[in-house]
This record gives sequence, C-alpha cells and structure tokens, in this order.
Amino acid sequence: MTKNPLAILVLAFIALFWLFAATPHIQPMPTRFNQFHKVVAPPDWQAVQRSDVQLWHDYGAFALYAVSPAAVNQLRLSQNDAVQIVDAWDNLWLGPSAINTQLPTSSLAAKTQITGPALHLIQFVGPIKQEWLTAVSATGATPIHYVANNGYLVWTDAASREQLDALIQTSDFLQYSGPYANHFKVSNSLQTVENEGVVNDIVTISVQMIRHPQQAQTEQTIQSFSLLSQINWTPILNYQNVIITVRQQDVAAIAALPDVVWVEAYHEPEMLDEVQGQILAGALNNAQTGPTGPGYSNWLDSLGFSQNPADYPIIDIVDDGVGNGQIASGDNTLHQFGDFNSPSRVAYITNCTSDANSGGVDGHGHINASIAVGYDSRTGASYQDSNGFQFGLGINPYGRVASTRVFSDAGLFDVSNCKSSVVEIARRTSESGAVISSNSWGCAQCAGVYDLFSQAYDTAVRDAQLQIPGNQESIYIFGAGNSGPGSVTLLSPGNGKNVITVGGSESFRTDFNDSCVTLDYVDNAMDIAVFSSRGPAAGGRVKPEVVAPATHIVGTASTDSAYDGSAVCGYYPDNQTTFVTSSGTSHATPSVSGIASLYTYWLENEYGMTPSPAMMKAYLIAHPTYLTGQDANDTLPSQNQGYGMPNMRLGFDDAARRLVDQTAVFDNTGETWTFMTSVADPNKPVRLVMAYTDEPGMVGISPQVNELSLQMEINGQTYWGNH
Repeated sequence: MTKNPLAILVLAFIALFWLFAATPHIQPMPTRFNQFHKVVAPPDWQAVQRSDVQLWHDYGAFALYAVSPAAVNQLRLSQNDAVQIVDAWDNLWLGPSAINTQLPTSSLAAKTQITGPALHLIQFVGPIKQEWLTAVSATGATPIHYVANNGYLVWTDAASREQLDALIQTSDFLQYSGPYANHFKVSNSLQTVENEGVVNDIVTISVQMIRHPQQAQTEQTIQSFSLLSQINWTPILNYQNVIITVRQQDVAAIAALPDVVWVEAYHEPEMLDEVQGQILAGALNNAQTGPTGPGYSNWLDSLGFSQNPADYPIIDIVDDGVGNGQIASGDNTLHQFGDFNSPSRVAYITNCTSDANSGGVDGHGHINASIAVGYDSRTGASYQDSNGFQFGLGINPYGRVASTRVFSDAGLFDVSNCKSSVVEIARRTSESGAVISSNSWGCAQCAGVYDLFSQAYDTAVRDAQLQIPGNQESIYIFGAGNSGPGSVTLLSPGNGKNVITVGGSESFRTDFNDSCVTLDYVDNAMDIAVFSSRGPAAGGRVKPEVVAPATHIVGTASTDSAYDGSAVCGYYPDNQTTFVTSSGTSHATPSVSGIASLYTYWLENEYGMTPSPAMMKAYLIAHPTYLTGQDANDTLPSQNQGYGMPNMRLGFDDAARRLVDQTAVFDNTGETWTFMTSVADPNKPVRLVMAYTDEPGMVGISPQVNELSLQMEINGQTYWGNH
C-alpha cells in the first residue's frame, strides 16, 4: 500500500442531482406495479424476451425492470452479479429505520385529516429523472428535499395532493403519496423524554422549517413558545433554523406546525512537533513504528516550497482562540521564519463569543495553530528533544493561519457574537479569505445522527456564502472525536458527507508521560489511537477519510495573559513554559489542515489548478500510508482508519497523474464518463480515486449515498471501487 504508484487518476465531482445510478391521506402504488419485483440490469438484458419481464425505465447506463416472482426464481437472479434485485427501493428512510411504503401495515399513516398547506412525502419507482420532478411541480407541489430511497419531501396544498394521487394511477413513475407525519419530525432523544412523561422540563431545541411566502405565522407561533424574548432565524438552503428554549410539553405542538421539518435537542459542541510531521511525510523507520529522524523542514525546502506566506491559503483555526487575541499573537513561531521582527503569519482574528478577549485562555486553539503552521529552527534542549526533533515545527511552517474563536473562557461553545449561527461563522470565514477551516470540536451526544450541524457544514463546503451568487467553496476539516474504540461514534459535524474527517493514530514519543495518555498509546505509528472515534457515519458511509498522529503532540503554549492550559495536557518538557503537549483527534485535525495547505500550493504550481474540496479529499486519500498495527491492518476503506494516513512523500513524488476536477458534471440519472489510458510499468500499482461533494442531506434521516460507481477494466478484467 505504500509503494509509489506509477499512475494516479484522481477524480473530483460536484454532484448536482440528488440521486445517481438518485381519512389519512395516503395513496400507495397501484397493484399493476407491486405484484412484480424491481430489478436493475443492463438495458440490453436478454431476459426481457420473457413475457413476465418488462422494461420499466431505461436510464442509459442501466435499466429498471419489473420481474415476476417466477422469473426471479427461474433466472436465479440472486446469483447473478450483473443483475440486482432492488425491492429495497420501496423503503423510505425516515429516522434511523426504513419504512416500506408498499406494505399495508406501514407506519406512514397519519392520524388526522390534513386540509391546508402541508409538507408531504412522495416516492418514485426508481432513481429520479428530471421530467418526473417537472411533472410533480406541475401539480402545484414544490419539491423541497430528496429522501432516500427515491423519495421527496414536497410542500403541497389540498389540490396538489389530489393531483399527486391521480399521478400515481396514471403514470408509471410515481408510486406513493402520503403525509409527512408529525412523529417523523422529532428526534429520538426528544421523543424518549416525551414518552417518559417528562413534560414540565425546560429544554433547548433546534427547529427547522421551510421558507415560503406565508412563513410569518409559524415564526410568530414558535416565538410564542420560546422562553426567551428574542429569537434569531438563520436561512439555509430551502429552510431556516432557530435555537430556542421551550417547555418539553410544547415540543409536540411545534412539530405539528405544517411547515416545520425537524425538531431536535440542541447539544453544545465540545473541544476535542516535527515527530508528527515526519510521520505524515512517510519518513518512517524500517519497523514503521516511528520516524527515521529530524529533517522535516529541510525536506520541504528540497521540494521547492515557497517561503512566502501569501502563496498559501489561509487556515482558519475555529477553536478557543489563538495567542493573545491579536494579529501579533505573542508567539514568535507564528511569525515568518519564527522571528518577531518579521511579519506575523496570522491573517485575521474573529471572536464569535461574548467574551471581550479574543485570545486563547484554554490553549486548545493555540496548540492547533502551532501544529498547522508553527516555524521554529531554534536549537538546544529547550526547543528540541533528545533525538533532535523540533518541538515547535508545524506541518506547513511557511503557511498562513487565522483564528475564529467559538469557545468561551469557560470552555463552552458560544457563537452569540456571530448571530448564534454556524452558517454565519462559515460566511465570515469565507468572506475573510480563508479557504481551509480546521475544526477540532464536535457534538459527542450527536454521534450517529445527521443533524443540523452536519447539514450546515455540508452546505458550507459547497457554498460558504449563501447570500451571494455562485458557489464559494471551502475545505472543511473536522476531528472524528475521542469516543472510540466503539463503532458509530463519529461526532457531528464530522459525520457529514462533504467535510473531511480525521481520526487519530499513534505518534511516537515514548520519552515522557503526560496527563492524558500513557506510553502504550505512543509506541507505534502503525496503531490507531484507542480513543479515536470510528465509523460508519449515518447512512452506512465510510468515515473517517484519513487518520493522523494524535498522541503526545507537542506545540507552543498560548501567550494569552490569562492562559490556564485547561484544554491541553501540560507543559513539555519540564521547567519551561513555551511548549505543551496534548492528545486527541483535535490535534490530528490541524496537521491534515497543514497538509491541505501544502497540497493546495503543490497542485497550483505543479498542475495549474486550485483544488476543489472534492479534489482535496481525493488527493488526500489517493496518497496514503496503510496502517497495519492495533485496530488497523484492515481492508481499505475501513471504519477505523478510513483510507489510511496521509503520506506527503507520495503526494509530492513524480508519479504520473491525471487530475479531473469538476469538469465532468453529472446532472441526471444514468450518465457516465469514460476515459482510456495506459500503464507504462505494470510492476507498479495504479490507484484510481473518485470523490465528490453533493447536496446536503435532510436532517433526521440517513443521508443518501450517491450511486456514483467507479469501474476500471484492464485486459478484460473489471475492478470496482471500494471492492
């Protein structure tokens, strides 16, 4: 896995369509459809010659067939790899489980008659075609958001609901129409509290509603439930969100409002040397347990990296502040060449908290800035360990950094000075010029749930400034969390689809203990850190994307006059106050942000391209070190190490590469893109990587996994991505 690949194809797409191969008022699929099995096969499938095998819809790259139960058995379709039985497409994913819309016992049924405008669910027979959505819109219904599988949340009135019912009977593409019931709108944690009969409790909740011309009435109603005098709505996509404090007994009434999409408990997010750099550079000893020795900055210089900070994208450390809260941070390692007499490499300071001070009192954000861009060439025991490794040398010692403070002096998530909105934080970060956002925080209580934080940052990756035309893309990097070693422990927003999520591996520093981890957590660079959160993410998606050293990481201490070090693991080495050590995926995250800064410069100067967020994700996972130690040595991609640990030596080598970055746009189901190439040296591996960003998922459900398939054919042999 660590050999230099001769040729690397890296594909990055921006997916524009939402799915690719993408009385109670209930209207199920007519019996002319539901007596058949759904089958996906090639358009020229020979079995279509049978009378009980009918071509239903041709998508170009594949086709959907209606096949009788007898034909399924006689043709032995369950044993045919080229043909798939897709009856599971009748399931709608609402909450953590799927509901079959074609079963008479389906729990989709609503208990009350709906007469006025309301949110409504529809489901198509297969992956959605644009003309089908056009037909739905012609009924007067407004499509709001895709719902897996092949469904949509739509905004309707009584007339459009009747027309949708009729469309089921007259068309061959719509199979279900029914209400978006109130119990689909409430998160499991809130429902549990309600079921326990706790109604007088005061709870803080997040509410999402759709935006439409008559939304003012719902806004006023929600304001009336709020125990606070003023609430602030944040627009995002087709929605707007608000965080309010209410009585538990009022949650059901809020969910019953016809234009409310989702109500969830609001949980506050929490905060999550050269040795690390050399490990990520792939400079490992023969046993692969640790680095060969110092020399990281000399290696960067040998590759021709610019020493001008302006040549690198700004990395915004979104955390608890950096240094003394000023551009001149008080830390010489954040100046050019580590010299106070040279310009500061801190580009800007933003304080989203209500604290007057913008500095790093707890020290968490400061060490992360040091990890990302620290420059230190001083020698001696105060600045180097016994092996000569620099304590204060970051991943990109020439790069630029910024600080957005979102944690207060008390260590609490506080964005009240940024409209209490992460959407506003994203806007300010992008507007200030940052391209990379490094986030060492998340919501541990939100593990396994695609929530409003996940949706907001999936949106910001594609467009961080929603108020202006076009897409202002940004690279968002999040820590996986420290809730391992169990599965499904990824924190939100790191469980999002478009963000890059970083798990933790071990560093190699066995010469001291800190207050956080013991020596058995720092003795093998091939091990996954025991605390690192694991996937899968909601929807069964592979996460994290990559891992990086996260134990005994050394960087500079904050220079704030009130610094207390409460968010790091203590000073190291002894008898000094310049450097500290800390452990956690919090400190793996800024290292990957530093790599992203270097990769951006490399791609701009070697290939003439500024990488999109999808390309950055693809380039990171295309050049990995495969970890073989504890909780590793698995098949990639895995839920422990993702696609491995970034290896900058591979990323900067002279391997032949073809990079395709968002020039092939897929906007309808069944489209394909094909290229032909040759391999000059069959004795070396070839790696093909495809990554993409797509529309944010709908909150409260398992976000869809886009069916973009990567297929490679060599000498008649077919290989499939991730298989």
